[in-house]
Amino acid sequence: MSLKSDMNLNDYVNLIKRKLTIVVVFFVTAFVIAVSYALYLPPVYESVGTILIKSQEVQPAQAASKFAVDRFEAMKKVVLSNEALINLAKKYHLFDLNETSVVAPEAMVELSKIMRLKTKVELVQVDTGAWGPKDNIAFQVIVNLNKPETTYNV
Repeated sequence: MSLKSDMNLNDYVNLIKRKLTIVVVFFVTAFVIAVSYALYLPPVYESVGTILIKSQEVQPAQAASKFAVDRFEAMKKVVLSNEALINLAKKYHLFDLNETSVVAPEAMVELSKIMRLKTKVELVQVDTGAWGPKDNIAFQVIVNLNKPETTYNV
């Protein structure tokens, strides 16, 4: 027993015409929900600063590369340390802090966690001296906040 499809082009056109309203309603509904959600979210502004660190040390290229990555990791730890992040929050009055605010240790840890979520440090370049004896590191500090002026200043 074989099943044959006896549908012709007219049948397909009629099928599409019947289901078109369902498809259009689905896509319009999805579009309205997506736009509503996008408008509901608070705006997030991103500020990126690139830092280039030059060194005068002369080392073999392979050792210099390892040393540069190790230095980057050490600098990343310093930039994202609790104390540095709290000082940054105080300086730019984030989380209603100012320079004279005293932060409890528990609150310091929580604020630091929030700041780490809003801050990234990424390695951009390690130049280990292919054209001469140098060891340059470039990395970016990226901050995402809700206020454009504060984001720019940080």
